[in-house]
Amino acid sequence: MKDRIRVASLQYFIRPVQTFEQFRDPVEALVETAADYDCELLVFSEYFTVQLLTLGQVKRPIRVQIRELARQVPQYTSLMRELANQHSIYVIAGSIPIAVDSANKVCNQSFFFEPSGNFGVQGKLHMTRFEAEDWGVSASSGFKIFCPLISNINRERLGTLD
Repeated sequence: MKDRIRVASLQYFIRPVQTFEQFRDPVEALVETAADYDCELLVFSEYFTVQLLTLGQVKRPIRVQIRELARQVPQYTSLMRELANQHSIYVIAGSIPIAVDSANKVCNQSFFFEPSGNFGVQGKLHMTRFEAEDWGVSASSGFKIFCPLISNINRERLGTLD
């Protein structure tokens, strides 16, 4: 039984994009690179998805732009699910604002994708000042523990998480 896994974390260069495909291409290349190095878990940085703000009119108020970014969630989750599956890698896919109700409430949430196509979501619990005041992003509640079967790691050393 293995006692270790290979984890890749990355920095992400945010540049303007004209299409979702221009966002997808470097993301796909980063996942492929991690898989080529036999990584079992890839961790994207928080809010790397803000690059998608450049798809719209960037001179609008930031609260409007953040809510527009939340509309990219289906396309974003589809991409990350596909990449995790295609490259047999677990992916913590940074974070993206999510519209959580009809009252225009938005939370910052991170997705954890498994190679099987399953995924979980963890909302950010503590907002920074600019998230709360400038962006109008609300804190989530509750903490989730994800316990994937990464490489049959010796679970006795991890302890029980149930």
